[in-house]
Amino acid sequence: MLPNVTVIPDQSLGGIEREYREVKRKATEGELAMVIGSVAHNFSVGTIVKATSEKSAVTDGVRFTDKRGELVQTLVHTSGDYVVLEPTDIVHLPIKGRISGTERFRMVDRKAAVGERVIIVNEGRESCGGAYYRKGNVGYFVDYGQLYGNIRVSFDVTSRKSYVSPGDYHVLEPLAAAPLLSEQSAQDQAAATISALALRLDALTERMDALEAKVTQVTQPTTTVDTEVVLKAVRRFSEGLKRSVSDALKTPQQRRDEIVERAKADVKELAREDGKYLVPTSFGNNYVTNVEFIVNRDKRKVTAILRGVASNKIRAVGRAKCAPNDVFNAHIGKAISLRRALGLEVPAEYLNVPKPTEVRKGDVVEGTSHSGAIGPVLEFGHDGGENFVIYSNDTNRRCPDKCWSGATRVIILDDTREEVAA
Repeated sequence: MLPNVTVIPDQSLGGIEREYREVKRKATEGELAMVIGSVAHNFSVGTIVKATSEKSAVTDGVRFTDKRGELVQTLVHTSGDYVVLEPTDIVHLPIKGRISGTERFRMVDRKAAVGERVIIVNEGRESCGGAYYRKGNVGYFVDYGQLYGNIRVSFDVTSRKSYVSPGDYHVLEPLAAAPLLSEQSAQDQAAATISALALRLDALTERMDALEAKVTQVTQPTTTVDTEVVLKAVRRFSEGLKRSVSDALKTPQQRRDEIVERAKADVKELAREDGKYLVPTSFGNNYVTNVEFIVNRDKRKVTAILRGVASNKIRAVGRAKCAPNDVFNAHIGKAISLRRALGLEVPAEYLNVPKPTEVRKGDVVEGTSHSGAIGPVLEFGHDGGENFVIYSNDTNRRCPDKCWSGATRVIILDDTREEVAA
């Protein structure tokens, strides 16, 4: 079992087992939690409970109910009563051909390739109200449909082939049996990183020795090697080595900042000099289009719509959706959705961006106090004990318009830090 992870059936996915991250914070209405203490309440340790809308008179208390709704109790996270279960994008599926055992998959919201395994997450147009497929159904992408961008899926259990609406499925990417590095302890992450760097350094040293041998060979009178070519190769290798070392020493925040800037530049570089984008057609030519980005902060989605310059008809659409446990950034979403609309490969770094570790002015944050108020950071301060942030309260009108919270006690939800269309 992975540390700080609980695996339980997810009823929103038809009962498929899903990994939930255990987080020590106050629960909000509708969230699941696991009881870890047994002081002054009747829930057994290990019981999965659900936060209700009923208010508690106890400070930091939350009213929970069991799965049958028969027992309601107040639990307090600061007293060690429970941990919140945050759903991850990792599910467990039975291993084919074996009586027992499961395999871990990550659910990814992207366009599937033929042969990839997919899971139904929504019952849209082609489901006909759930008649053809339901949430949690798993199958293999067979081929493309004819209308509305749908795909054809062969489902595991019945071998029935059904058309599936776009947006109704996620791709299942298999994971190795070992836990993801990001899910391991800080000590394990450091050890793995050092080990990987050591192996890479050995390989780089061997390559450097080989290149130096070639340079030595160039100095011999009988050599036929082009000196300038070898020297250029050595310089390229040296520059690459410096970049590798530099990247290894960068913090997650620095790497995220670079990827965001790269995404901004990517959107511009994919356009022609006149700012238009070329969409390939089946006839071998291209549509000349303008791009319109629709950014939905609430749903954490970005859609790129490419319209013909002359006709204004939609020629291509690309979508990007932020994973539940990631931090939304509209710039990265624009680059991903635009590349998908143009039929281009999405760089892996766009899909595996480190989370921000620094709270900055303009970030949209959620406080773990103040009833979970959400809003953009307005200013910073220091009270002699720890840094704090003041952020706008855009969600809870019972509290003041501005909230104060320690910088370590806010959760970053969106670090786009500029006005975009909602």
